[in-house]
Amino acid sequence: MQVKEVMKEDPVCCSRTTSVRNAARALREFDVGILPVVDEATRKLIGVVTDRDLCLVALGGDHDPTLTTVEDCMAADPVTCTPDTDVREVVATMAERQIRRIPVIDPDNTIRGMIGIYDLIRHNAFAPAAICRLLDRIMSPTRRARAQAA
Repeated sequence: MQVKEVMKEDPVCCSRTTSVRNAARALREFDVGILPVVDEATRKLIGVVTDRDLCLVALGGDHDPTLTTVEDCMAADPVTCTPDTDVREVVATMAERQIRRIPVIDPDNTIRGMIGIYDLIRHNAFAPAAICRLLDRIMSPTRRARAQAA
């Protein structure tokens, strides 16, 4: 099974100049936990920002959420895949990198979609036991601490 068979197409995105407050509002409005950060003119992916990223910057620092931009807290080099990537490769990457969602891009880096664990569940791409093992690997604090130390 390929990513294009299970991904969510045309995800809600923001630009690097979007305020942290407006990004948080978009996350709430569209009920998502991650926003691809794209160039406004070309929709080429330049990063991602998660609800956690926004909380750590807006609440964990001395930043004004109306003046602080997504660029101040985004991950500038996100893990990506293409629509033709095999979902088994995506699951292996999620487990290895301890991430739950991956932007889907075209060869020219234009955002096409997002794939997350929920998409794999919704499309029965893996058995429930395999999804549980994946979640265990992603959520394991020991692995996360080792990954951050590396």
